Amino acid sequence: MGVPLSLASQFIRAAKSHAWAGRIIQLGRQDIQFGWNALISLLQNENHGGIPVNGEAWPEDHLIWKAMKSPEPYRGVAPDGAPAVSDNVFFSAVGFHTVHSVDVSDFEGATYCYDFNESAVRTVVPEAYDVVYDGGTVEHVFHTPNFFKLIFDLTAVGGCVIHHTPGNNYFNHGFYQISPTLFYDYYTANGWEILDANVYFQNLDLKVDGFHAGMRYQGDSMRSMLVGGEGSRSVLEFVCRKTAASTWDKIPLQGHYQVKHAEA
Repeated sequence: MGVPLSLASQFIRAAKSHAWAGRIIQLGRQDIQFGWNALISLLQNENHGGIPVNGEAWPEDHLIWKAMKSPEPYRGVAPDGAPAVSDNVFFSAVGFHTVHSVDVSDFEGATYCYDFNESAVRTVVPEAYDVVYDGGTVEHVFHTPNFFKLIFDLTAVGGCVIHHTPGNNYFNHGFYQISPTLFYDYYTANGWEILDANVYFQNLDLKVDGFHAGMRYQGDSMRSMLVGGEGSRSVLEFVCRKTAASTWDKIPLQGHYQVKHAEA
């Protein structure tokens, strides 16, 4: 799983909009696909993270310095050949003082190891988080209901989950190609607040980073695409807040059929 500059920008905008800070856990450790200079430019462009401009001095207590002094400030190589900053550096720069990850194995150095198909994540991960980040994991998990339970268990009341999930034209990328109706209908049925719901369309050339268009999703708002109609790759973005009344086990009826039944 990876975070290109385009999705990093969307993540930062969500963090600004919803005043995220504190603790974050990644569902699958993320590969950040850009280097230090690109990160600083991104934060300056988004006016986020307290990054100095015009030669101003850096605050000595900025979270990014703690991350840069960690054992792994860089991880991998960005597409432009620069050393890629680590997930710890990126999320610290955004404003999180605790950056954890959980994955099915430790092959990428996750904080915790846990099979997402199981249903008792809190026996392994002892705490809940302010933000849970699914940067392209749900489609790789066979037992989707248990994955949603895991999200419920790891999200603190008042905290958020953010999904950046491949949609159309990711054939055989995972077990499933996810449609926005899954997130919209599931979180609605289970009493989460849907804060952001967007579909971004990507260039089919994966060497080109970025979105060429986007639209906000509302229940059954893409009826014209039920059997196709969009030739691009797409990425879904859902940001949902857990409340004290939120649940995880309500089975939704697909929104399209809710509308059809109401129209009958």
